[in-house]
Order: sequence, then structure tokens, then C-alpha cells
Amino acid sequence: MDKVSCLIEIPEIMSVALEVMAGRWGVGLERVHLLEDAGYDYQQVQDCVNDLYDLMEKYQHKVR
Repeated sequence: MDKVSCLIEIPEIMSVALEVMAGRWGVGLERVHLLEDAGYDYQQVQDCVNDLYDLMEKYQHKVR
């Protein structure tokens, strides 16, 4: 039987948002400066983080 692998390519901003959620980009102004110094639009990344948290919350309500 052949081994099947599945790779899902996600947009870079979503990848960075997941890193933010994992705490890899600091908090508060530190996060703003780190993201902007790395060339990211802070507000765009934060909006993605907020959207991901909203999706997680909606999913958790459906599971309960």
C-alpha cells in the first residue's frame, strides 16, 4: 500500500497569525514592532488572529 501524504498550503499571513497565537511574536507593542520590523502589516495580522479565534469559538460551541 502506498503512503499518502497531504500538504495544505496556507497563506503566509495565516501562518504568521498562528505563530502570534502561539506566542512567538510577543504581546502588545513588542508584537507590533516585531511584526512591522519583519515587514508585516500588524493590523492585517491581528485581524487574521481575531478571525481565527472567532472561528475557534464558534466551533467549540458546536462541539458542546
